Parts: sequence; structure tokens; C-alpha cells
Amino acid sequence: MTKKIVLGITGMPGSGKDTVREIVAELGFPLVVMGDEVRAEAKMRNLGLTPENLGKVMLQVRVEEGPEVLARRCVTTFSVIGYIRISVPCIIDTKGN
Repeated sequence: MTKKIVLGITGMPGSGKDTVREIVAELGFPLVVMGDEVRAEAKMRNLGLTPENLGKVMLQVRVEEGPEVLARRCVTTFSVIGYIRISVPCIIDTKGN
């Protein structure tokens, strides 16, 4: 059986999350991005993809379906693509601790 990996990435705006995402994609690994789940929900609600709307949708969907809703939706996506890879906010220790 093939070992499956979840790679979590988080950071402040401008910290390099998208750069890592691009590199991982260039290496041919499938990606599941929690932000994509929020954007899809906003589209389903016929809302524009503005930062304000996305923030509201992110909070509202958690109220409606629980704080783990986006992770749950991503797990469903993992099953569909047959891999477990995820790009989410993560902690990077720049001090080497």
C-alpha cells in the first residue's frame, strides 16, 4: 500500500505559502486548498469573491456546519482525487526550534 501524506502549510500574508504551493504543483502533486472550499461556497451563494465576502462565508459556514467543516470538505476531496495532499495555513519556525 502506498503511503499517503498530508502537507499542511500556513503563514501570515506574504510569507511564501503560494510559492510553496506553486513548487508542489510543479512537482506534480495534487493539491487541496481550504481557501478553494470557501471560494466554492461563496459562488454557490452567488457572492462575489471579495475578501469581505470570503471572510463572511468562512465564518458563516463554520456556524452552520461546525468549526471543522472546511477540513471535512477537504477530506472528501482527498477521496475523490485518490491522494492525500493539502495546502492549508501552517506554522513555520524561522528560528530553527
